[in-house]
Amino acid sequence: AEGGDWGVATNWSPAGLPTASDSVDIPAVATQPVLSAPVAIRALTVQPGALVNMNSFALNVAGALSAPNTTSFIGGGGTLGLSGTASTLGGTIGAAVPVNVTGSYALTGRTVLGNLTISGTGDLAANGQTLVVSAALNTTASGTLTMTNALDSVLVTGAAIFGGGFTGGKLTAGYLKVGGSFSQTTGITPSSFAASGSHKTELGAAAVRVVTFANPGFGTGTSQFNDLDI
Repeated sequence: AEGGDWGVATNWSPAGLPTASDSVDIPAVATQPVLSAPVAIRALTVQPGALVNMNSFALNVAGALSAPNTTSFIGGGGTLGLSGTASTLGGTIGAAVPVNVTGSYALTGRTVLGNLTISGTGDLAANGQTLVVSAALNTTASGTLTMTNALDSVLVTGAAIFGGGFTGGKLTAGYLKVGGSFSQTTGITPSSFAASGSHKTELGAAAVRVVTFANPGFGTGTSQFNDLDI
């Protein structure tokens, strides 16, 4: 992209609007791209110094997303959807744009975003990296968070609500810190937060820490913390 309205063909090199089969590269230019309608593309790379303005429209990426270590998306109101298969995610998305993961993704580096929902059949693997969620984390439908590496670190500023898919064998290592309330709810499975192995959860410094399990216990058909720091 050369900047300006995403929906203008001449703002792209080569000229023409990106389609769902295109991989898009956003360089740092004087006029940054601004969405003017919902967009679906195959993959997206945002170069250092570049900024994508969502302008309240949805952007769906059906593959890898690579962003720099500074805020790369602004213009809240639209959702950044990630629907790829065995894809990767890394960089600083920014707090203004909610992210919805419906595909399978592994982090490639420190990743910072705002509200995060893992839904559908989505899975997000920390993959030995740090994930910073500066708002709330929510798993729904069959969505899951995978933490199986001792270096996995997931830091949630707001609430964490685990009401997604079966997590047996998916929360076996790493460190989860929750600054707000923690809730496990029953969606399609009572085991939406079944931590084990060396996995550790820490509840943050909020004055009131609320923990709710819809299916507490140990063994099949339950959810539980493994190690817990308060």
